[in-house]
Amino acid sequence: MLDFPYNTPPQPGEVITVRPGLLWARLSLPFRLDHVNVYFIEDENGWIIVDTGIDNRTCRGQWQDLLNGPLKGVRFGGLLVTHHHPDHIGLAGWLCDTLGIPLLTGRTTFLSAMNFYNSPEILAATAYSRFYASHGMPPRSPHWSVHRARNTCACCPNHPLPIGNCLTAMCCILAGGGFRFWRVAGIARNP
Repeated sequence: MLDFPYNTPPQPGEVITVRPGLLWARLSLPFRLDHVNVYFIEDENGWIIVDTGIDNRTCRGQWQDLLNGPLKGVRFGGLLVTHHHPDHIGLAGWLCDTLGIPLLTGRTTFLSAMNFYNSPEILAATAYSRFYASHGMPPRSPHWSVHRARNTCACCPNHPLPIGNCLTAMCCILAGGGFRFWRVAGIARNP
């Protein structure tokens, strides 16, 4: 049985302090799994954002609410993307450009996301369409139907990923009540 330390998750535009130096926010998604959790981890260089949400108007608006609300004036040191799924990396390019921060992720995650960005039609492949349908997306849903024109897939990043930033991941440990980061060669959730 799972034990959740919070009765209710954060609402759009708000954060919950899980412990000093660790914040939790939640962004809406337009399918059965209706949210993605994002985290903020503080270290000596500022706050590291963990994951992004998909690149759609709703998630961008919720990010604007966070950045103009509870995170206003916060100094960010980077964006750590855990894996290549669009709900985790979809807004990476936009956030990195908006906040002037580096993307921190594994090479395979980065290259997989670049593949989705440069060839969104691959999401129309039978394997993907079956997967999305099994998770509640109707086959003709505009949220994942892909057309030949660029930027029509809500699950694909519409903003290019930053090139030339750090393509390694960061690993963190709790150290004396705070967090400590160091660079590592990859992440466990890569394909």
